[in-house]
Amino acid sequence: MKRTWVKTTCTLQEGQKESFFLWLSEFKIEGAWELDEQTVMVYSREPLPEPPALFVKKWQKEQEEEEEWGEKWREYFKTIRIDEELVIRPPWEKKTRARFDIVIYPAYAFGTGHHPTTEGCLRFIKKYFREGLSFLDLGVGSGILSILALKMGACRVCAVDIDPLAIEEVERNLTLNGIDISKLELLLGDIATVGGEFDFIVANIGPYFHLEYLPKMQRLLTGKGKILLSGFEVQDLPPIEEKIHQVGLTVLDTMVLSSWVSLVCQNS
Repeated sequence: MKRTWVKTTCTLQEGQKESFFLWLSEFKIEGAWELDEQTVMVYSREPLPEPPALFVKKWQKEQEEEEEWGEKWREYFKTIRIDEELVIRPPWEKKTRARFDIVIYPAYAFGTGHHPTTEGCLRFIKKYFREGLSFLDLGVGSGILSILALKMGACRVCAVDIDPLAIEEVERNLTLNGIDISKLELLLGDIATVGGEFDFIVANIGPYFHLEYLPKMQRLLTGKGKILLSGFEVQDLPPIEEKIHQVGLTVLDTMVLSSWVSLVCQNS
């Protein structure tokens, strides 16, 4: 007898993506990804409860046979070439000759390279990060950004997430990339669990996180270090830029991909 999956497609309320994912983390799911800026598709063995209207505009449940889900899942995740040196691929796609060939297993923890914020972060890390620097990844997700920093020769990489499922996915992706788990300081918790200073800090989380925790990020930054912020859209930029200036930072570079913003700042 063929098993079935429950596919739940959710259209999110504006600005509620983080809250939705936090709600979603309370349930056992097998896979999820963002189809676009406001649509998330979730696969689970058991039906999810009705998502809160505060987070979700509309939602739809369907059933799919296991073979059908497996085919669709693999078809969706293909190798992505960020530039000539950097490639992101699922484990079932062939290894490339790229200098940085990163394997990411698509699962609940997001950051597969498909979303514009992840791509923006990857491009800015390639542009500004250098061998021998220390790296802090706030909201590690799949671990994709930390893995790139490790492959680029970081002297120390610390990664933090509040979601235990993300921690599990990071460990799996480290193994897929042949990286010893001991090379990464992987912390379950929030920014308060982080100690020391870092040359490069990345937070691909969302505007509310940046507005609240940017002062703390600035205190964790070395004198000539850089902070990479992403996970927000163009309309969120003015208050974030104002906060950047309030804490004594200057915007060094900005990238907009499909209305999603990534920016690099440093001490003034």
